[in-house]
Amino acid sequence: MKRRLFIATPLSEEANEEIQNTLERISVQISRKFRFTPIEYRHVTLLFLGDQDESAIPSIVQALQKAASRACASVFVKLERIHYGPDDRRARMIWASGDKASSQTLSAFRRYLVEALREHSIAWNEDDRAFHTHITLARLPSGPARFLGILDSPKSISGGSLHGEWRCSNMDLMESVLTPQGAKYQRVERVALP
Repeated sequence: MKRRLFIATPLSEEANEEIQNTLERISVQISRKFRFTPIEYRHVTLLFLGDQDESAIPSIVQALQKAASRACASVFVKLERIHYGPDDRRARMIWASGDKASSQTLSAFRRYLVEALREHSIAWNEDDRAFHTHITLARLPSGPARFLGILDSPKSISGGSLHGEWRCSNMDLMESVLTPQGAKYQRVERVALP
């Protein structure tokens, strides 16, 4: 049986609370056509593995454990702002983005993870794009916002500054189950970071 898997780090309660408070403050700028991610599903995706055989899960967990053991220092994420993603021109989501240092730290962990997955012969569609720390807060049902009449011209969300920071204490192997109401996420396995 195939399972749609990804590896992510969960948000702290404090980070979720700050995001929620900021979203409430700026909500008049956001179209009601966006479908918001439930708070309990918010995460930073490190690697999307796609459809994997269920029998590969133990190897994926071993690779995740190996990558976690290589993390020398604590992994922190610092949030900067809420904005349209992937960029204003192609806006189809609302993101909370991390700062450059967070992206560099998580990118290094991601490299350990990629190496460990390769060592365990796990195959997935590898992506060469630079890693940018972000949390998907909302998405449109389909297409960029400017084509749906939501944004007349590209613009940023004003007042969406964030200041939260949290220590990533876990990395989760997650399953994404697609439904007509959107993706549902469930944790398959949790690996603690040092």
